[in-house]
Amino acid sequence: MKERRKDQRYRTYVQVLFRMGSASAKDNRGVVTNLSQHGAFVTTVDPALEGEFVIMHLDDQSGSSFKIRSQVVRKAYDGMAVRFVHSTQTAQQIGTMLPA
Repeated sequence: MKERRKDQRYRTYVQVLFRMGSASAKDNRGVVTNLSQHGAFVTTVDPALEGEFVIMHLDDQSGSSFKIRSQVVRKAYDGMAVRFVHSTQTAQQIGTMLPA
């Protein structure tokens, strides 16, 4: 089977809060178990629907918190795969979370 991902993936265990839909929506909890420069897999009991946008709240290696807009590309029974919608700043912050 051909690998479709263009970036190397790394196993992680990073707790994350994410919000689906409007700003008034509740925060959901999950764990990023797989991370790359352009996406992640979030294990959660409350995955968003495929195509839906979510705002993820992450902490980088220095402990600084940041938000990143993401789109769900696949919903699974145990979570969701997301594609990051990057700005230059969030791309740099994700880069600090990946091994050198």
